[in-house]
Amino acid sequence: MWLVGVLLLTVCTLLLFSRITRTRRMRWVLFFAGLAVWMVAVFLTRRNESASDVMHWGLLISLPMSDLIAVPVFRRRVTPPCVRVKKRQRGGMAGIIALFLVVTLVILWLITGWLSFSKGIFYLGFIAVGVITYAIIPLVLPPEICGNGVWRDGRFHPWDDFAYFVWRRNEECGVELSIEARSSDCSSAFLAVPHEDCEAVQQLLKANLPDRSLDSEAYLA
Repeated sequence: MWLVGVLLLTVCTLLLFSRITRTRRMRWVLFFAGLAVWMVAVFLTRRNESASDVMHWGLLISLPMSDLIAVPVFRRRVTPPCVRVKKRQRGGMAGIIALFLVVTLVILWLITGWLSFSKGIFYLGFIAVGVITYAIIPLVLPPEICGNGVWRDGRFHPWDDFAYFVWRRNEECGVELSIEARSSDCSSAFLAVPHEDCEAVQQLLKANLPDRSLDSEAYLA
């Protein structure tokens, strides 16, 4: 029961902090707030054998829970007009390897029983939160070029996070848009834009970022 109580307290803390913070690094503020709750739990159970488990679980679950709670808060910061685009996948092997490790973990637990029932349920719950956060949400809320920034992977990035944009030809999708990040705090965006939406996207980009394309008109024609 104490674990359920800590989880509920963590969720309430993250919801409270999501209402308070207005920083662009809100997900990290939420992460450390959730982690602080788990540190208090570790302190209260420091004489208990489960203290190390509490620490381990807190590290595992704080980040995906923070991201999951941050998504609707970020979404409310988006202002129209918004044009839906597609994300160009680069380096997709990481996702395949992660999925393989998750499936291996579940199979080992079911066959060998090397985890106790309570720990097994917890890890499966953690996997479920991670899948919802990092796989389902990007599918439900695909990338968009918006009036005040870029919506991508369940996060909102204002135009200040980016330095410039470049249009490129791509044999697979026809036209690819590259929006280069200003610093290492935000990764560059590689997006496939439907031809009928290129002009609308170009207007949003030109109003906010410099164009580094050699000839944008040729790419968008």
